[in-house]
Amino acid sequence: MRKRRAVVYDDDIVVTGLLRKFLTLRGYDVLAFLVPRICPIYENNTECGTNNACADIMIVDFSMPGMNGVEMLKAQAARKCKLIPGNKALIT
Repeated sequence: MRKRRAVVYDDDIVVTGLLRKFLTLRGYDVLAFLVPRICPIYENNTECGTNNACADIMIVDFSMPGMNGVEMLKAQAARKCKLIPGNKALIT
């Protein structure tokens, strides 16, 4: 059984660092990205590459360079992301 995992997307290094520390203290393995990427884990696939979600929660900044948070979440849904929408948060 893997450790709980959180994925964070925010182009502000301070916010990303604070979220990483906060979630790590609560027992999460944190993957943090400063640049929006539709799927950093299975990015070379046209669809999600597994039957299980790659994370337990996801926190996405709305305003990022190149792609906003809503666009990124829609692109994930089109690729059949397994993380349920209720475990994704959009922040700004």
